[in-house]
Amino acid sequence: MVETIFAEVELKVPIEQIWKAQVADGPNCMPKIFPAFIESIETLEGDGGAGSVRRINLGSAVPYARYVKEHVDVLNDETHIFTYTVIEGGGLGEIFDYYKATISFKPGADENTTIGRWSLDYSLIGEHPGLPAQLKRRNVDVFKTVEAYLLSGASAQTEKKLHHI
Repeated sequence: MVETIFAEVELKVPIEQIWKAQVADGPNCMPKIFPAFIESIETLEGDGGAGSVRRINLGSAVPYARYVKEHVDVLNDETHIFTYTVIEGGGLGEIFDYYKATISFKPGADENTTIGRWSLDYSLIGEHPGLPAQLKRRNVDVFKTVEAYLLSGASAQTEKKLHHI
């Protein structure tokens, strides 16, 4: 049986900034923000957009899996919606029978705030008490960590360094 959970959080950064860091330029930004969790993100098939297949090589902080292979179902820069389905790795076949997540952003109360939303359609293999709540917390933490990274100016410093190489 497929179940759904979601989490929503207000972020104190403009929508385009968080979208770029977490999704549009995620293959470059996310390994910098989460080096212990994400070693790299590579596109195996397609151009990185909808229909593509990506492999996320996981870091040492993820002991249960070395990688996750995902199919990009939706990647829309205008509506700020990213949906992917895990097709291999990351606990698929061991913990999950099905895993499809959506990350979306909508404008907040003003131009410097954004509402981040994460939802997951999933089916578990066996009993895993507390796992849905843990996944919700973990994904709120991802949003807040990317927000903190952007607010710290680290992304601007990283971009400056890249331009000087």
